[in-house]
Amino acid sequence: MKFAATSGVADRKRDMGTIPTSDLGPGMVLASDLRSPQGRLLLPKGMTLTESHIKTCKAWGILEADIRNVSLEDAQARANKRMDPEVLAVCRELADFRFSNADHDYPAQQELIRQFTLWAARQLEAGGQSAKLELPAPPPTPTNSSLPELPEPEDLVSEATHLASLPEVYSQIVAALNDPFCSASRVAEVVGRDGSLSARLLKLVNSPFYGFHQQIGSLNRAVALVGSNSLTSLAVGVSVISLFNDVPAQYFTMQEFWRHSVTCGIVARHLASHLDGMDQERAFSAGLMHDIGRLVMLMEFPAHSRAALGIALYERRPLDEVEREMWGFDHSAVTRALLDEWALPQTMVRAVGEHHLPPGMEPEREGAVLHVADIIAHALDPDLTARMVVPSLRGSAWSVLGLPPSILASAFTLSHSQVEDTITVFLGEAA
Repeated sequence: MKFAATSGVADRKRDMGTIPTSDLGPGMVLASDLRSPQGRLLLPKGMTLTESHIKTCKAWGILEADIRNVSLEDAQARANKRMDPEVLAVCRELADFRFSNADHDYPAQQELIRQFTLWAARQLEAGGQSAKLELPAPPPTPTNSSLPELPEPEDLVSEATHLASLPEVYSQIVAALNDPFCSASRVAEVVGRDGSLSARLLKLVNSPFYGFHQQIGSLNRAVALVGSNSLTSLAVGVSVISLFNDVPAQYFTMQEFWRHSVTCGIVARHLASHLDGMDQERAFSAGLMHDIGRLVMLMEFPAHSRAALGIALYERRPLDEVEREMWGFDHSAVTRALLDEWALPQTMVRAVGEHHLPPGMEPEREGAVLHVADIIAHALDPDLTARMVVPSLRGSAWSVLGLPPSILASAFTLSHSQVEDTITVFLGEAA
């Protein structure tokens, strides 16, 4: 792993001098050389930081720096002073509302809430809004009418005939994804059979999501730059969106649904970029598809879905918790069954099935990435006063990743900046 957990003396050193990039300020002095994740020397020990230096650190993906004679608490206090105190106070109240179910006992959760507070304050200040937010009123009391028992997720998916198999071109893409010997030219040929899919993939490759300096004009070139396996993973994720057009809207719109999914995918990709051996595009595609079980349930069993969502909103509880209580399983189990039916790679299938981490489940690394990404995506809801509670970050998932809490700041910043361009690729300008 690129980052390892620290303890003992290392922990005390971190408390006294290792500062997240988001909390760096002009005038701070480096206590050690600052290097890029690839080992390139960016700034030498003893350099006094400027605004330009800090922007460079963020651009290079630097998560933290060792600063001379500045503790973490001092740096965070300085960062807070740069915000309007009234706006910051309102956003702390908002954080208490949105994270009311969170476990505040460990550093990663505390840092997540702090980053949400700062992010929300920046949104208010950037939008010129006053330091006043009306918290939403409770929705109508959900009805408690009895509902028929649901089939098991695997039976539910197999009975949904319009979702039982992907169109032929998508089936060939899945086959290419599962074939480690599939050539780049074969991937370009298969993807190129669907003009709409090809256009979306090229638009995505040419967006800030990748940040290539030159225009990529062909699928062959895109495969060469992104990689055949990565582009195939993206193709599967992009393909899925077209399958869900007739989902009834009551508590959320399809634009809201896909915005959350795209955000989750972007955050998952960012986290994966800091983990050795993790496929970033597969993480993105898994994030894009992680909640499609909710859409399957809305299409096949709308009354059950509306009842669970109504209770989750009214009681301000995580939706997956309510679903397990009512159905005996949650929507992630439906997503897992569907992706298994489609013969997607088992690492992706397991990841989507683990992203809510029901009690007793120990996640693998891919599932832990999706778990953290999903929570950050909930926190990044553009509706700051969204009534849906942000799920609690599980310590077991964070421990599996072994990442420093400072990565949460970059996840908020980079993901928020990429979402608008990426969502336009999938949903068009109307998004």
